[in-house]
Amino acid sequence: MTEGISDALAEALALRDAGRAAEAEPRLAGRTDPDALALLAHLAMLQGRTGDAEEIAARIEVLAPGSAAALRTRARLLQRARKVADAVDAAWAAHRVAPNDAETALVLAATLLAAGDADSAARVVADLAGAPAKLVLAQAAARLGRNEEAMAACEAALAQRPDYPLWSLLGSLRLAARQTLRAAEAFRNALERNADDVTALLGLAEAMDAEGDDERARMLFDRALALQPTWGTFLHGRLTLPLIPASNAEIDAARARYAGAIEAAAAQPGQLGEAERAFSASWFHLAYHGRDDRPIMEALAGLFAAKAPDLRTVAPHLAAWSPPAGRIRVGICSAFLRNHTIGLLYKGLIRELDRSRFEVLVAHLPGDNGGGARAVIGALADRSIDLPADTAGQRHALAQARLDVLFYPDIGMSIASWLLAHARLAPVQAVGWGHPDTTGLHTLDYFVSADAIEAEGAEAHYTERLVRLPRLPCFYDGLPRVTRQGRRALGLPDTGALYGCLQSLFKLHPDFDAMLAAIAAGDPAGRIVFVEGRYPRWREMLQARWAAHPGLNERVLFLPRAPLAKFLAIVAEMDVLLDPPHFGSGNTLYEAMGLGRPIVTWPSAFARGRIVAAAYHQMGIANPPIAGRPEDYAGLALALAADPDRRARMAQDLSAGAARDLYRDQAAVRAFERFLEAAVAAAGRGETLPKGWKPATDAP
Repeated sequence: MTEGISDALAEALALRDAGRAAEAEPRLAGRTDPDALALLAHLAMLQGRTGDAEEIAARIEVLAPGSAAALRTRARLLQRARKVADAVDAAWAAHRVAPNDAETALVLAATLLAAGDADSAARVVADLAGAPAKLVLAQAAARLGRNEEAMAACEAALAQRPDYPLWSLLGSLRLAARQTLRAAEAFRNALERNADDVTALLGLAEAMDAEGDDERARMLFDRALALQPTWGTFLHGRLTLPLIPASNAEIDAARARYAGAIEAAAAQPGQLGEAERAFSASWFHLAYHGRDDRPIMEALAGLFAAKAPDLRTVAPHLAAWSPPAGRIRVGICSAFLRNHTIGLLYKGLIRELDRSRFEVLVAHLPGDNGGGARAVIGALADRSIDLPADTAGQRHALAQARLDVLFYPDIGMSIASWLLAHARLAPVQAVGWGHPDTTGLHTLDYFVSADAIEAEGAEAHYTERLVRLPRLPCFYDGLPRVTRQGRRALGLPDTGALYGCLQSLFKLHPDFDAMLAAIAAGDPAGRIVFVEGRYPRWREMLQARWAAHPGLNERVLFLPRAPLAKFLAIVAEMDVLLDPPHFGSGNTLYEAMGLGRPIVTWPSAFARGRIVAAAYHQMGIANPPIAGRPEDYAGLALALAADPDRRARMAQDLSAGAARDLYRDQAAVRAFERFLEAAVAAAGRGETLPKGWKPATDAP
């Protein structure tokens, strides 16, 4: 149909592709050739006149039986009648008759997509131009988890046909790619065309939530829930938390609301479908509240165990598993083994595990490639696999790997790893400190932490068995060469002490405000330096909160977000770094120590607020700036900023200590290896390691 067609037929096709079916029909008046009749039948279907289409199809069958025109018309009618298998057969038959015909390929791809064969559908239309082909490609690529390809296809289709029902899909794809502002734009376009588009309402609410506009997000969620009172809408709309809470009272109210939503969901009948489970992983923000998260996370895990029991799959190889005689097969699974904090903290551990004792598999959950770092980290393992987009496919792929140990460096930053961790895919399953908080899951045997990070009695904070290793469980390679750029070049004032808190803004707990205010009051010539958040609203919300402390906002300076080289140059210019209470420094700790920049810290109740203090102890730093009480924090920072000689001595001690005891820590690797071997041996006996287990320090 694509070669040698008449001007009238080409014009009718163009009008159809532009969504103007009624205008296309007159262009074909009096035509009796099969291709023109097939197009007339399709135009009738598009306008809801199925009877007319069936009459035209009968004429084509008489005129040109077995032709591509007859077969693709039959396929379209069968698909409309929901006879999917028969429609696919007819479409393949048409394609065999006319393998190079674009219209036939389009029908085949659409039919395959309707039948659930997204991979074949994408291949059929991969090289086709035109909005209808891009529509099918966008939908197929999205189902396959090929988000960049799907986004490009959406944008190409919408450039030609802004009326296509693709705006919500484009918004969802952009949201997954963390292009939140562009996602919100797409969702608003969808809502302009259909104010009751629940997907767009939920997506825009999620975008508003990411920006920190909790009130607007909840309004959108409520509207979506009124239109579609389903499980998925409920989970999206009720399991939400403020990004930057205004006060401790707001934290407590939000947590009570969250816990109440879990309880209400548990009382509802029915089960969670596959699509309904992919709600926003807002529990990520629980860890920043300075509260014990175990009750909420355990309740959330219980809800999913009851409402989505298929998540608790058991890998077939476990039925006859016994400890391996040779190497232990370890799978390391995350969406963030790339140019991300998790990648930086764990890539050395992946590389350094003793290959005479361990076979290492890296399993990448869907996510961006971090500028190629994903492949680089994957290459450090014996084998690397990219897991599919769906949880069932991920479980199947990991079950096939027949692992002895499945280790998650982090759980809590994405829904994917948390859903996957409901399954029993290895006899030993553990989670690391990449997100230092309990998962609530009893399918994870161990939480691998460090003794120095954990407070006395911390075992009560975890559903997992807490493992206290003697070193921070990390093999950090050290810093790239840092070029000093000077204050003025970095947008910093020429004079005055610089107190840097170069952390994500959602780490800044309301309890920190009084400490910051005391520093601002104690050093009127100094500046407290932050880095802008992903959205301007984050800064605006903090400054509104800080207005309760006169003079604080005047002493605060926000720098633009910067690439790594410039960020490290900024760190190097700070006189003192400030560790936010309740959830402190992780990767920034390793960067600061190598640059000799002291960090003032107050070790709060949970591991996530105790990492800097643990690093000081591991490096053996004398008289480190660790506050014993919150009230002592500002005084320590002010005294350190006012004493350049002490800072110079500390800079030498910190740089030397990092090189000796923090970076490239083989002792940390050996301790982790001993844990793996001991856990596998215990699993072979049908046990877990006992409470308080620690690796023997004299082991080889």
